[in-house]
Amino acid sequence: MKIAENTLEGVEKYIDLQLEGQYTKSEIKTVQRHLIEHYYNISSARQIVEKQHRLSESELLKIIFAMKEMKEGTPLQYVVGDAEFCGRTFKVNSNVLIPRPETEELVQWLLETNESASPSVLDIGTGSGCIPITIKSELPNSKVSACDVSMNVLKVAISNEKLNQVEIDWYILDVLSTNQPFKENQFDIIISNPPYVLKSDMDSMDNNVLEHEPHLALFVDDSDPLLFYRTIADRAKVWLKPGGDLFFEIHEKQGKQVVNLLTEMEYSSIELRKDLSGKDRMVKATL
Repeated sequence: MKIAENTLEGVEKYIDLQLEGQYTKSEIKTVQRHLIEHYYNISSARQIVEKQHRLSESELLKIIFAMKEMKEGTPLQYVVGDAEFCGRTFKVNSNVLIPRPETEELVQWLLETNESASPSVLDIGTGSGCIPITIKSELPNSKVSACDVSMNVLKVAISNEKLNQVEIDWYILDVLSTNQPFKENQFDIIISNPPYVLKSDMDSMDNNVLEHEPHLALFVDDSDPLLFYRTIADRAKVWLKPGGDLFFEIHEKQGKQVVNLLTEMEYSSIELRKDLSGKDRMVKATL
């Protein structure tokens, strides 16, 4: 299907027709704004007043190809190759999860409670690198390290390090292995958004997540849903300085279990916090 009018208004109508029934009206509006700004460098404000702005055939083709991908279920962020996180732009592809607003809240909590001008911070399971890069950007004197199990993942994170003009120490690490690349008492803060979605939840998830985002970063076996929390908390008892803080993003149904786990492991000042949707989503504990 071709775009009937080679104007911004024509592009908006085309996107609306293509995505109708697949996305809500508000989601379609977001897609329209994002694609027009991404492909044509026309801001949201200009889009309102420049409806008759004319576009070339090659410019229209970009929207047609984007719609083809989105109708097949590819998330918008993977189509355009970037996502917003804490007011910054991060490159993303199917090797890494799309950053979520809940993770922004976790990072904000860390920044609000941190009392050091130059903390040493470790992010475990870094994905796109949005967590460590945001922390380093907000705390320029901090010493930030991050790790992930895959070099393909770290390539994305390193590209975001360059994009956001910061310096992070990167490590390839499977946290479930016996490898211990860090020193005792090395970090003031350890933060992680580990895999926490139960495999049994797959049936209730959107296809665009299931078919496009990396399962390795999403899912954990039902037989041991706290595997990553227990392992990371155990490693953190070595890697954290005395009095250091551990931050986790969690499954909304696992708040009490994670708190109980950390209590049993003799962490103190354990706090469970809800996200803006009112769901248990974050835990902070002190060694």
